Amino acid sequence: MHPHDIIFRLSNTERLVVDLEMPFETLPCFCQITISFYDGFREYILNLHDHLEDGIRKFRDILEKSLKGEMRLHKSLTNDLGYLHNECLKYALNTDDETWQLNPNLTYDEDEIWIGYNYQLWACGQWAAWMYNNENGEIIFEITPRYPGFCVEEGELVAMPAYEKWMESYHFAILRVISREIAQKWLTQADGMLDHIKEEFNRKSQENGDSEKMIYEDCPRNK
Repeated sequence: MHPHDIIFRLSNTERLVVDLEMPFETLPCFCQITISFYDGFREYILNLHDHLEDGIRKFRDILEKSLKGEMRLHKSLTNDLGYLHNECLKYALNTDDETWQLNPNLTYDEDEIWIGYNYQLWACGQWAAWMYNNENGEIIFEITPRYPGFCVEEGELVAMPAYEKWMESYHFAILRVISREIAQKWLTQADGMLDHIKEEFNRKSQENGDSEKMIYEDCPRNK
């Protein structure tokens, strides 16, 4: 952890951390960030690839919908999200472009995207993070494991259990009920980050004298 990290605290020992090596105010608009969840000293790396604005905005939007009770699980999601996510990945990774077809045991939207991805905050390497409303309307934050074979680079020799054997002992890693008070604090934090990015972006754009609105890739802070 770094002194400039932004912390979304869940309890005295549990927290989401946006890992920043520089003060937030000096970061490029479109830099990439790492987001981790800490359970005591145990770290779950959830995101390594999203840009700052993208990673926080998705978190913010799902959080707001959860506060409104709009993230009830789709009726097709009758098993744990992480379990179904592994089934989705296994099917996708075992087909090529010529044989690609949808998993008949899962439900997809009109764009052929698995419906479960509507609840995914981030996914990286071994872990995926989710947020949704349970049957009682409570806000659930969940971290689930991904089969380690999905993370092995082509040609890399790593000993690991067969997928079916690994799935026999599948279990979520973290499942927490997020109070409305904590969720609202997180939403306020996320909004503050996004507002600052927007304000700084617009200020730099005006200083640069651009007649047309820039996109984030063009932000002068990235140069």
